[in-house]
Amino acid sequence: ALVVSIPLFLPLTVGVVAGDTIAGEAGLGTLRYLLVAPAGRVRLLVVKYVAAAVFCLAATLTVVVVGALVGLALFGAGPATLLSGD
Repeated sequence: ALVVSIPLFLPLTVGVVAGDTIAGEAGLGTLRYLLVAPAGRVRLLVVKYVAAAVFCLAATLTVVVVGALVGLALFGAGPATLLSGD
């Protein structure tokens, strides 16, 4: 699962989510209200960055955990026979 998702699907998903954090606010018209508040632009960008980083971590951990659980369900926890026969 990691071989397939890390080079292709995970960067695509993270890019869409990270790009939509600011663009989605601008599209909905709520970014204007966020920038008027006394919080400031730097704080807003830091919060959006942290949210994107947490999403990256959560998405990667989800792929790892689900891959491990499916592997355990299909092949068990004992020794496995590899393609080389070992």
